[in-house]
Amino acid sequence: MRICARQSVLQYRRNPRFLLGQNPLLSHTIAIGFSMLLILLVVTTLASLRDNYQDFIGKNEISQVCSMLKDSVNKIFVEDAYTSPTNTTKGRIVVALPQRIADLNYRVRLLNNSFFIETFGTRINDTCKAGFNLTYNGSTTGGLTELVYVKKDNGDDRISVTKI
Repeated sequence: MRICARQSVLQYRRNPRFLLGQNPLLSHTIAIGFSMLLILLVVTTLASLRDNYQDFIGKNEISQVCSMLKDSVNKIFVEDAYTSPTNTTKGRIVVALPQRIADLNYRVRLLNNSFFIETFGTRINDTCKAGFNLTYNGSTTGGLTELVYVKKDNGDDRISVTKI
């Protein structure tokens, strides 16, 4: 049976050949259920892919930020035996760190002899050693960051990090 352009939808539904013993309401309910299941499957898959991608990219970007900080400390730190009678600023550098890591906000804290980089949201954290026996203090959340090397009057070396 062909459906003419003038034939209405109601006449099409009344034809017993197309119903096959099912109530039209049941057919629509099953179709909607399968559609919702398919949408749920696609959304779950895409969310899982995004999380895996974010972890992979986040770890790579954290290692780049760590490398930038190490290189900056390496550029401003010059070891010498002279001890000044006052606190002396020996070096200062401004570094442009990324605003976000893997589309997440982050914070860099200097703890003991290492940089602790942590993201907010999903936990992508890493600690990298600075490589120098110095006293580190401060933190930054990315963007323009200033590293200052100060030689204290007691002979201690201090690197401080601040966001500009």
